[in-house]
Amino acid sequence: MNGLAPAPVPNQNQAMQNVVNPNAPAGYLNPVNPNAPPSYEESKKENDKESSKVDSTLVKKSTGDNFGINPSAPQHPSPQQQQQQHGHQQMIGQQQMVVGSSQGHNMPAMMDTDITQPGRLLITVTKGRSLKNKEIIGRQDPYVRIRCGRCRVQSQYHKNGGNRATWDATFSFVLDGSIKDFELTVLDKEIFRDDKVGSAIVEIPRLLSPPGVEQYVPIFGTTFFNSTPQKHGEVGIIAKYSIFKPGKLTIFLKDATLAENRDYGKQDPYVKFFLDNDKKTMVRSSTHNSAGKTPVWEQVLEVLVTGPEQFLDIEVFDEDTFSRDDKLGTTRLRVADLKLAVPGVHAFPLQHKGVPSGVLNFSVMWTTHV
Repeated sequence: MNGLAPAPVPNQNQAMQNVVNPNAPAGYLNPVNPNAPPSYEESKKENDKESSKVDSTLVKKSTGDNFGINPSAPQHPSPQQQQQQHGHQQMIGQQQMVVGSSQGHNMPAMMDTDITQPGRLLITVTKGRSLKNKEIIGRQDPYVRIRCGRCRVQSQYHKNGGNRATWDATFSFVLDGSIKDFELTVLDKEIFRDDKVGSAIVEIPRLLSPPGVEQYVPIFGTTFFNSTPQKHGEVGIIAKYSIFKPGKLTIFLKDATLAENRDYGKQDPYVKFFLDNDKKTMVRSSTHNSAGKTPVWEQVLEVLVTGPEQFLDIEVFDEDTFSRDDKLGTTRLRVADLKLAVPGVHAFPLQHKGVPSGVLNFSVMWTTHV
């Protein structure tokens, strides 16, 4: 089953990072954390003000390779589901495709590589190997810092990672077409002053040739006894770039399985879709009256995208007549991932107040406006 997991409640004591599952099967869509701390929004607003235009968002990584997906769920659609999917494909037209993966990482066939055009750069720092150990006794606690344009971000540190650290941290940057590289630094977390393990200036086009494939970048540093830069290890990086293009997301909203019924009788669910928490961009489904916990919509909706939007926010409600509508679940998806989604219905787990609250099923197709 293709789908994505709900984001966990963030730990305020850990650095927040975007979730991109490097081991997910083709077509897996990645969750992000809707409950990021205030620093998330503050840093986003600050970066949006910069005309050079590098924005960074960090959210926390889920645990487990399946990101909450039920491993016992069927992996292949039934004949009835296949027929429904075929009808959907005829309804919304031409489909997108992805090709196979490299080293276990997804590599969409149509990823952009021209960074001279404004767009969004996703950098995933996977792991470090053969890192210079800066500790005299014990093992170091390495973390990664990236400076791209006017923006600086960092991963959480790997406790006792030593010379083989794992981060799996993904960072998002908005580029204006003038930025060609970024500074990568590995540091050892200390109580008073962090020690620099090594650094490198990384050319972005190199990482995008080919895009979506893990590549190892050497870092260099000096020691107290030797001021000549020496190789101090390598860092695994995956880069993807998406040029800002206006278009639309065509959503075929199929059905849902909800965890609870909020009415005395059977609830009346509907779904809202909007971009970057902006209700002005909202489109809403019809209401399935008396559907209870198993609403079916079979409805096509279109969400217009101007270009730089980052997230598709989704909320499921129970429509009430004499009181405020009850929220049944939410999730947040990355627009860049939706643009590259494979055809077919995906399962999107919902959360409400940090607790799993059901699954929403729909397929999506991206169309670029010419």
